[in-house]
Amino acid sequence: MRTPVSARQRGQHYAIFGFCVRSFFPLPELRRSSDETPRITVRKVECGQLDLEHFVVQHDWRRRGLAPICSSARRGEDYLLSFPGRARFLITSDGLLSCLPGDEKVVRDLLLRQVLPRALGHSGEFLLHASAVTLPSGNTVAFLGDTGRGKSTLATYCYRQGAEIVDDDCVHVCFEGERIGISGGVPTIRLSLDAQRALVDPRQVSVPVPDSSGKQQLRMLDQDARQSEPRKLDALFLLAPPAQGGVADTVRIEAAPGTTALMAVVSSAFNLDPADTDTMRRNFLQAGRLLDEGKGLRLQLLHYPRRYDCLEQVWTALMRYFGG
Repeated sequence: MRTPVSARQRGQHYAIFGFCVRSFFPLPELRRSSDETPRITVRKVECGQLDLEHFVVQHDWRRRGLAPICSSARRGEDYLLSFPGRARFLITSDGLLSCLPGDEKVVRDLLLRQVLPRALGHSGEFLLHASAVTLPSGNTVAFLGDTGRGKSTLATYCYRQGAEIVDDDCVHVCFEGERIGISGGVPTIRLSLDAQRALVDPRQVSVPVPDSSGKQQLRMLDQDARQSEPRKLDALFLLAPPAQGGVADTVRIEAAPGTTALMAVVSSAFNLDPADTDTMRRNFLQAGRLLDEGKGLRLQLLHYPRRYDCLEQVWTALMRYFGG
């Protein structure tokens, strides 16, 4: 008589960015998938189970010149992603992703927000560090900008006004004939405490993000069903840098220069190895296709003061832009 195989032994299938991921430990942030062909398989291992020798560091991601927040090391076709003091992940060329020991919530958070997007990007998919919403008009827009520029804040305010959130941090871009499709991954949104107080119903439950950012994370329960379904991307808004010299900026939308847009898209792409020439070539080709071949895609520069009392003006400008 055959012994039944438990769900833990065969893993559970989850959906993220429209792809199936098989995980041998629970990922409650994601919805289940009926797809039987996982793109990536995730497991937990002990340090002694893996050979971690002879990896060579390829790239460090730093924030404002500080110590690395993430390092990528390579050995042949395999990569070791290290988040100092937090967690490490081994990604092999056969689609196996091994999580080394660490705090469970931290490991899961990094896996969903950083490691899976980078692994999918390395495999050829096009994922951008951006937020995106579908407006009441039916138009879907993405906001692209550096960390701290206000992407999640804009997405949340749009949601308050009746928009549907695609994702507040990472989006998958696909090319479907003459249209550009965009989909989200994790149905949560992250905000600083002051942004949460200003924008979110206090009755909505939030939990601390398991990092040192001080942000809170909210589950968007009403967004789960359609989040990973690709929808047509109508406009890409680059968030302009804050006004210099203390001069108060005004809310305005203008055409974005092509070179500026190209570099912003390339620098926002998720990947494992920005130092790899094949990776950079692919990112430039994908960015060029997004900007040059996107039928009807509008490229705009969005200027606005980084103040909560100006968000209504931003919303009004977006509505007028789409004829609302």
